[in-house]
Amino acid sequence: MMLLRPPVSPAIEGMPDGDSKFVAEKEITAAQDALLSGKMGVCGIHLNKAMQTTMGK
Repeated sequence: MMLLRPPVSPAIEGMPDGDSKFVAEKEITAAQDALLSGKMGVCGIHLNKAMQTTMGK
């Protein structure tokens, strides 16, 4: 089974490799899963966490 890396925003792509980038990518993936499941509130929570990670908070 081949796992494909989901597309991420340029803000995350430009981050140096490390824990913050990994967390942001995981949050984007979780947001996409929630969106596809119709869970808009959960999607928003994950997007918010991803944004906070990219801003260094």
